[in-house]
Amino acid sequence: MWRRHPERLRQHIDRLSKMRSDKAEERGRLIQALFNMMPVQPMRAFELRDRLAALWLETYSEELDKKQAWSEVRRAMRLGMVGRSDDDLYIPRHEWC
Repeated sequence: MWRRHPERLRQHIDRLSKMRSDKAEERGRLIQALFNMMPVQPMRAFELRDRLAALWLETYSEELDKKQAWSEVRRAMRLGMVGRSDDDLYIPRHEWC
């Protein structure tokens, strides 16, 4: 089917890419909302992970296991939501509207 309709294939791939991007942006907004609820103080990586998991459960009523929480912390780091202190501790950045 795709061989006969290459334009449809491109449109399909574009839709899938957009859906994936939208999902990643939404997840980033959910994480940023939780970081806005955290105090802006340096903490170790595991403390950040555990606070994120606890806030996730409290806010969204879904359990976030350690593996998923680490994944979300790494995603937040890639998106610039987490800063580093001089002591190599992590600081959640608040979004100022």
